[in-house]
Amino acid sequence: PCAVRVLVDGSVQVTPGGVEIGQGLTTKVAQVVAETLGVALGTIAIKATNTVTGAGLTGGSTTSMGCSSSALSACQALNKTLAPVRAMLPNAPWKEVVKKAFSLGLDLHSEVTAPAGPDFQVYVTAAVEIELDVLTGETEVKEADILFDAGYSLNPIIDVGQAEGCFVMGLGYFLTEEFRYTKSGVLITNGTWEYKPPSALDIPEKMNVTLLADSPNPLGLLSAKVAGEPPMLASCAVIMAVQDALTASATERSMGPLFVNAPATVDVLSNTAAVKVSEMTLT
Repeated sequence: PCAVRVLVDGSVQVTPGGVEIGQGLTTKVAQVVAETLGVALGTIAIKATNTVTGAGLTGGSTTSMGCSSSALSACQALNKTLAPVRAMLPNAPWKEVVKKAFSLGLDLHSEVTAPAGPDFQVYVTAAVEIELDVLTGETEVKEADILFDAGYSLNPIIDVGQAEGCFVMGLGYFLTEEFRYTKSGVLITNGTWEYKPPSALDIPEKMNVTLLADSPNPLGLLSAKVAGEPPMLASCAVIMAVQDALTASATERSMGPLFVNAPATVDVLSNTAAVKVSEMTLT
């Protein structure tokens, strides 16, 4: 849901039923409201959600689009309410229109819960260059080039940032984050000393993200697509590159293909490469 209230001074208070956790929800909602009402972005104040407008789950890449869709519907309802006033004052600025609406006793508050939209596909692809030390098992991602289909992005800067963050999150999934248990089922990787999420030093040395051009989504809000978890799928390119590097090392040593599952941690890669002392020769 999303509640939109226009105050007598022309400012607009918006309470989306989602939680801003870094995904750019409040920015996208504010943009939709500003565009639909035809007001400046600085006019809008985003208020924290509460038990009235709370939507429950924040995840699955759905929250930003769901709240923006509800905001769009709420603003369309307000535009319908304001239509007679705008007809009376065709060239009046926003504040005068609002002042006149209040003098007429019009209710400039709208709250809408938009229904869930239809399913659609989101596409992403990536090419990566890595360096694998077969002695230590250390993997360095030298470059990552990501192409992400965001439809007609509501905010390209936010969506590029989402793609970057999701890719790095995926590096942890495929390379470093491993759950280990005792025989009795007790989790022993329960702290940062044992469990290794990606850090600043794990980010690719060079990372390029491009949003697919001319890719409108006829099923999405304002032709856009979601940009939460989907770009994480591109991270699988890293473990594929690691697999290729292992195979190249094995081929040089007249061994058969080597295979590794995720997470390909340093110890797993070092043991899988199985470099012998006798193979450590300079050529």
